Amino acid sequence: MTVLRLKDCGLGEGGGRALAETLRLNTTVTSLNLYRNGLGESGGRALAEALRFNTTVTLLNLYYNGLFEGGGRALAETLRLNNTVTSLDLGRNDLGEGGGRALAETLRLNTLLMELDLGGNGLGTALQHRAYVAQPWRELHEKGRRAGRGVEAQCISQRHVALPSRE
Repeated sequence: MTVLRLKDCGLGEGGGRALAETLRLNTTVTSLNLYRNGLGESGGRALAEALRFNTTVTLLNLYYNGLFEGGGRALAETLRLNNTVTSLDLGRNDLGEGGGRALAETLRLNTLLMELDLGGNGLGTALQHRAYVAQPWRELHEKGRRAGRGVEAQCISQRHVALPSRE
């Protein structure tokens, strides 16, 4: 099995921690969708720790899991070391300024991450700009929104970073 979809399964923090333990040793899953599972901050931290050891997951969807600042910071730290994740959806996790800043700094070091969605995380306009400047060769786009509204799209290479709207 290379694709694992546990979308909206109600795993919670405990399930997130248990899955992280398994993921740590797994060598076959390349795509992991954990959309809306209520993983919380501790589940996010556990997954971040597991990704330090996992060398196969390239696509990770953590949309709407309540990871908060602590989970965002833990994932940012992991992405400094992880050399396999190329697509990450962290939309609607209330990462706040601290988690957003940590991720923006990570973008300066991680050149493998091609797609990152940070929409709906309470990141300010200054932080949006900072994330963009960290990797100016990436394309800014807003998932599911028309071009021209919010953050403007700039296409350079095939890389994408989705940031929240400036609404």
